[in-house]
Amino acid sequence: MRPILLLAPAVSLAALLSSTAAHAACVESPSGTYTCTGLQTGGLADNDDDVSVTIDLGAEVENNSGDALRVRGNDTVVENNGTLTADGDGVDSGDNGSGLTVTNNGTINANARGVNADDEDDVTVINTGLINAPSNDGIRLGNGANATFLNSGTLISGDEGMEAGDNATVTNDIGASITAVEDAIQIGEAASITNSGTIQSTGTDGDGVDMDSGTVVNTATGSISTAASSSAGIDFDASSVLVSTIINSGTIAGGIGIQVELGGADPANVQTQIVRTDGVIIGSGGIAMDLGASDDQVAIFDDLTFQSTADYNLGSGAPVQIVGKTNLGTGEDTLAFLNTADGGMIYDAVLNDLFDGGADTDTVIFSASKSDLTASTLIADILSLTFEDSGMAQVLNFKDFEFFTFGADRLTGLGGTTYAAAELTAPVPLPAGFVLLGGGLAALGAARARRKG
Repeated sequence: MRPILLLAPAVSLAALLSSTAAHAACVESPSGTYTCTGLQTGGLADNDDDVSVTIDLGAEVENNSGDALRVRGNDTVVENNGTLTADGDGVDSGDNGSGLTVTNNGTINANARGVNADDEDDVTVINTGLINAPSNDGIRLGNGANATFLNSGTLISGDEGMEAGDNATVTNDIGASITAVEDAIQIGEAASITNSGTIQSTGTDGDGVDMDSGTVVNTATGSISTAASSSAGIDFDASSVLVSTIINSGTIAGGIGIQVELGGADPANVQTQIVRTDGVIIGSGGIAMDLGASDDQVAIFDDLTFQSTADYNLGSGAPVQIVGKTNLGTGEDTLAFLNTADGGMIYDAVLNDLFDGGADTDTVIFSASKSDLTASTLIADILSLTFEDSGMAQVLNFKDFEFFTFGADRLTGLGGTTYAAAELTAPVPLPAGFVLLGGGLAALGAARARRKG
């Protein structure tokens, strides 16, 4: 049996002897495998590879002056069914290693980071309990790639909730929460986030999700938000990945609901964003979506149930809402309104704000037929289209869209008949009798002029 390394500072022999019983709460057997059944003070450390640590239900590892667990080798496995309490990190796996797996079914209370594996690849954290790091990051993986965070519990952070590099996967289950003062989730390229719980930033400048690229699926029970008036529910930073996708049946809310960096303080993201929603997107500062450059696509549905998979269920079960202006930015953008139920307009939707196509050639697609369009009004550069059917009405306001397609497929948005914007705003022909009367008055005026001559 190897000696257990303690993380407390140097102490007197008397103090060391007095704490022997507490140290024995974690027993190593066989080599590199630790089982903790009682109270272990001063923490536990083992920097070899392939270490395994299990904290039993009711057991506790604490360190009032450092990390609870310092396990800095590769392929470490930690299972906490009890409590980790630390003035430092709850679990510290060091820097630039790989393969850490932490399963937390109990409680991690850390004055520093809950789980710290800075720049380590292939880290997995499974949380069914509580990770509480009120002064620092909940899970800090830095630029570590291929991270997995499966959360059905609670994570509370005074800084970043989860920070990781490229190819990260995050699943936040129904009833689970990730709450942070800064970004609740901050991850790199090609991320995959599936949220059925709560992801929220409660501070003054954090985003709900800050990512470079990837896919976000927010189900009907999911909420992604920030309290910061200048930040976004979901924010896309600069990326080299061509396409990112948001599928939303829940709520996405912030000063800006969905934001793509335009340059300035942060480098611009010039890639394509695809947004499909039958849920709620709110921009409390007046902009629901600000999608920046490239050829973006926004599809607004009455119901996304048909896009459910074995991994998640979609369909909000409530009227779709876009609260705030939608800016599609430069590029050849597409905006679709698709009613999967009957192919008509989505009459119960809350769509009162402006849809702006921005520069270049942009197209609006309707599953509704052109016969449902009862009025079109162009005032300055804003085109208002009114749809009516069976006593229901929907008025939509557009700017800088060049083409409008009616009668498209209600699921795919393909097909239909396309009209130039000018065709929807052509002057209404005068009645034939009025034309004849006008011609007669003109002839009469000419005759009078000749008589005067």
